[in-house]
Amino acid sequence: MPSAPVKQDGRSFAPADALAEGLEVTLTKAGKIITLTGPDTSVQLTVGEPMIKINNQEQKIDAAPFTAGGVDFLPIRRVAEAFGAEVSWDAEKQQVSIGLVK
Repeated sequence: MPSAPVKQDGRSFAPADALAEGLEVTLTKAGKIITLTGPDTSVQLTVGEPMIKINNQEQKIDAAPFTAGGVDFLPIRRVAEAFGAEVSWDAEKQQVSIGLVK
């Protein structure tokens, strides 16, 4: 992975392309708009905006996507759970685990 996940304001973020690959979904970008598309789910986020659109239903989130060093970072838990993945946090290891449910 060219950029590692980061922790910001108590939330974990991953590079958009790495998160899409891990979730096995398609990633598209148009300016500040990032869209991840799976077989039954579409997730859209806008860099800098604390909103997520899941299958065209908009919801407020507490961790806005951001860009650093030319890489777009997305809030791991919110995006992964939108695709039905199980997300857990190991405080001792400071590690996020994502379990895909198929």
